[in-house]
Amino acid sequence: PTLHRRTLRLPSPHRPPTMKTAAVAAFALFAAQASAFAPSTPSPARPSFALSDTAATAADAAPAEVDSNFDDVNLVRVLGLQRLKNIQRRHRRELNARIKNFDVVQDGEGEWVEATEEQSAAMKAEANAAKPKTKPFKRPSKKTSASA
Repeated sequence: PTLHRRTLRLPSPHRPPTMKTAAVAAFALFAAQASAFAPSTPSPARPSFALSDTAATAADAAPAEVDSNFDDVNLVRVLGLQRLKNIQRRHRRELNARIKNFDVVQDGEGEWVEATEEQSAAMKAEANAAKPKTKPFKRPSKKTSASA
């Protein structure tokens, strides 16, 4: 039997496989392994993470309750220490700005609460009364004198 020039020759046990046969063999192995993960039947037109029909009706029938008790939650583990430090720094900065603007006052327990209009006006008047009534320092002008 004569072989045509374009016929793929099978590798002989006497010679090493060529690059072409090695690539074909690797592709065949890959295709065989990948076909194990491919769906055997056509999938429906919905995403694979969507709820099934029975789960969707069960979810509509019983609304999920939201747990609002976060007392035992480890915030450092959940959010991270650096993020908590940044949040704490931001809150402290905002509170200091509100204190300087007389927006908050301390109550009897030491907690900061919103100040009323009268309290804000009284604190502003008290702060202005405590300021010294001095003129701002004025630098002497630099005049070049020829007599020096």
